[in-house]
Amino acid sequence: MRLTAAFCILGLAPLTAADLAGEWDITAHAPNRDMKLSLVLKEAGGKWTGSLSSERGSVELEEIRVSGGELSSKFTVGSVSYTLKLSADGGSLKGSASSGDGVTVAVDGVRAGAAAARVAGKWRMKAVTARREYDVELEITESEGALGGRIRTSEGDVVPLRDVKLSGGKLEFKIVVDPEVYEVQFEAGGSSMKGTYKLADGTTGPVTATR
Repeated sequence: MRLTAAFCILGLAPLTAADLAGEWDITAHAPNRDMKLSLVLKEAGGKWTGSLSSERGSVELEEIRVSGGELSSKFTVGSVSYTLKLSADGGSLKGSASSGDGVTVAVDGVRAGAAAARVAGKWRMKAVTARREYDVELEITESEGALGGRIRTSEGDVVPLRDVKLSGGKLEFKIVVDPEVYEVQFEAGGSSMKGTYKLADGTTGPVTATR
């Protein structure tokens, strides 16, 4: 389906119109998999601009119309145009995206800051490596939208997290345990998270985290 292909390239919406402005973490529920995106909406002098982006790139929103907390717009990938219809409900967005060939998928999202607040706190993280299974305390901290954190082992060792970021529904950070550097990525949200770790030599494995 062309709509699914478009979201793979990007990944992708009663308040006042002004409450729609800002950055949102969006999930597009395509037939084969969910896709995570960042939606940015700006308003100046009654004129709206916006964009959708993921790690694969970004596109500008076109023909944006906002009325009574509801937004409609279009974006183009290649030669194909897509229509977005989004509505705000508290701190969340809900709506749909449709392509010209009649395919429609549901989309929803939350404000980017709200997503950061949801991952902050203490988690029990487990990782399985070739040598052993690690069971550690993971703490994610948040201050004015900036994320940080640390892990604490059962022996009491504390290791700070590096390069902590949350984008498009993905929580990423690095753990340096000489001589290894673990690159960890979680699908963020809820009271549990699943993900993977990766080492410099390409070795990967599963990680989980629960509140």
